[in-house]
Amino acid sequence: MSTAQTQESPTPVNNIYWIPIHELSAMSCSVGRAIIGREETFTLVEASSPIDAMTKLTEYPGFHLNYTKLTQEQKQRIFPFRLRPGRIEYVLFCEHRFKNRNGDYTCGKPLHDLPEEPDSQDEGFNMNGLYGMCVLENCDSPDGLNCPYKRRGIYPEH
Repeated sequence: MSTAQTQESPTPVNNIYWIPIHELSAMSCSVGRAIIGREETFTLVEASSPIDAMTKLTEYPGFHLNYTKLTQEQKQRIFPFRLRPGRIEYVLFCEHRFKNRNGDYTCGKPLHDLPEEPDSQDEGFNMNGLYGMCVLENCDSPDGLNCPYKRRGIYPEH
């Protein structure tokens, strides 16, 4: 039996849900109190079920009940949000979706995981996947691959 360790090949990332949220913002106002705004949007959560996805969001530091307990420094890096009513939607399965070491979704395995690729050591480029970045990262779908979002908008329709 060999003692050499082999690096486990990354597997595609699925089990992702679109969760409807209100992204909150506050702006100082000359009358002394902050103006509060909210934007209806969605966020992505990896989870085993829609209930698990919502639970994970309520545990995130940006969830409005947790946000109040953050330090000022943390509040500058993390945006607050509230859950909003709406349909939770499963992100379509894709055999080409992976994550790079920053946690971004890539199309194809990240180049930093592919030592045979010429750009695998190029820190300015190796965070991309073999075919670029995923449409979930607001990138175009790749030509020639069966992208599940090629013929459909990526945001849920509701």
